[in-house]
Amino acid sequence: MPNQQAPAAATRRPPARGTALDRAKAIRTAEVLAALADADRLRLFSLLATAGAGQVRVCRLVEALGPHDPGQLDTHLEHLRKAGLLTRHEHHGRMYCRLTEDGRARARALFGPAPAPCRA
Repeated sequence: MPNQQAPAAATRRPPARGTALDRAKAIRTAEVLAALADADRLRLFSLLATAGAGQVRVCRLVEALGPHDPGQLDTHLEHLRKAGLLTRHEHHGRMYCRLTEDGRARARALFGPAPAPCRA
């Protein structure tokens, strides 16, 4: 019986794709993934990522999230803030949220580039 060997291509290792995460990047990425692991937080993050004005009033996030415990939105936003994905600020008595630079970069990686804002 002839010697049957696997084709050379089948025994080769695939090419490396970049480098493995160092410990600091692994910790940072785990924090972000933990913050986005909740479906409501991921939805809030996507709403902020697609906001044409770059920021969203908190009351609009309440409307978009639907019926929830009012304190739950604050908890979700705090998780995203602690992960460095968003900031909150007050302007003329209204609370707004916007993604941080890191949040925008991660949103682009997850969802693709943001659509261009409409100009009327």
